[in-house]
Amino acid sequence: MIERSKEVFVAADSSKFGTNVTINISPINNIDYIITNSYLNKNIANKFKKFNTKIILAED
Repeated sequence: MIERSKEVFVAADSSKFGTNVTINISPINNIDYIITNSYLNKNIANKFKKFNTKIILAED
């Protein structure tokens, strides 16, 4: 389904970043947007720039 989509959004709270996950949804270069809370570390957010994945920070 992801391969056929025009845009792909993933929602994950900031606690999911920087940890090993046992489920792989898709390679990061297939994800257009990640929606997360405002507690995401800026260093982690900046790592997604090289993949052209945009981070959307939800307001508290």
